[in-house]
Amino acid sequence: MELFDFISEFWRTNPSVMFLSVFLLTIGTIGKIMLFSKCNHPWWAAFIPVYDFIILLKIIGRPPLHLFMLLIPVFNIYFVIRVFIELTQSFGKYSIVDYILITVFNVFYIMNLGLSYTEYYYGPVYGKRVEELKTRKEPLFA
Repeated sequence: MELFDFISEFWRTNPSVMFLSVFLLTIGTIGKIMLFSKCNHPWWAAFIPVYDFIILLKIIGRPPLHLFMLLIPVFNIYFVIRVFIELTQSFGKYSIVDYILITVFNVFYIMNLGLSYTEYYYGPVYGKRVEELKTRKEPLFA
């Protein structure tokens, strides 16, 4: 319990931490708005906490019930990283560098996918092999 009190007090007493938190939240929300719009999903879903992850699952082709995999304690870390890797594959990115970038710089990479004019959404990737995905030529939404 003392750890949570320490974190709460640290967040309240340091304006730089508060500013950084608000900045990352704003950048993440703008990135999700642009990403959802690019994939032909409602942009306002970026403001609803659980529904935005359901939309993200729909973008990569996973069923919405996979949301409950986030409740499994250690598996949820692997699952979130796997969802982000499948998101990059939905945009035609298959290199290890892209996988590392989406994992480490998640907020900025999603904003890049949403704002870039050269990135196209190629469609759902769940349940498909990478070799099969690399043969796709035409984006689903340009």
